Amino acid sequence: MSKVDLALDTQSRRPPAIPIDPPQANAHAAGLPVLECLVSERLFDDGVGFVALIRGASPAHRHIAFFAVDSFCRGVKDAIFYTADWREADRLLDAMQLSGPASPVAPAEARKLLRDLVAWAADNGFPPHADYVRLEPLFGDVKPAETDYTSRFGRDGDVLYVPGPGETPAQVRRRMQRVRSRLGDAVAERSLFALAGVLAERFELVLDDEQY
Repeated sequence: MSKVDLALDTQSRRPPAIPIDPPQANAHAAGLPVLECLVSERLFDDGVGFVALIRGASPAHRHIAFFAVDSFCRGVKDAIFYTADWREADRLLDAMQLSGPASPVAPAEARKLLRDLVAWAADNGFPPHADYVRLEPLFGDVKPAETDYTSRFGRDGDVLYVPGPGETPAQVRRRMQRVRSRLGDAVAERSLFALAGVLAERFELVLDDEQY
């Protein structure tokens, strides 16, 4: 799982595109046709992935709302708005899928997935990234689907916090304390065990790199 997180963690390395300030852009972009909406295929298996909403008057120029998500614990970890021509947009979407493919979904399903995930994570003590509130309105008048995604969150039904490579030791300690105080010792112990596995795998990756 950590290899997926290494590829997707936007705290340490955001996808290569030109971000713009969302407030004014949203008002314009939310009224444009939806060109595509994508969700990582292994989101519920790996625990990390993304949701992307692409709008535009034509495929030649696109507005992209990108949400980095953690379906095991933290919900929406990052939210970024991009505007790009078709070449840059294709490059961005390819970069988003370095860790695994994404599949087209109906915008109504994507919006409901994000809303359910944000509510579930908030109940566990993890509010969404601050920019989520600014970017979610990009869905415009899309009515959320009736699907209930809550039962698919967590790992085997339980919250599991696994730090990403961009998280500092202080952030990891603070979030582990939040897990323990909010969800109890059992959940915290599972997260500590997962953290040990992630650190061991990253250490092996470093050793492999040093051999070359």
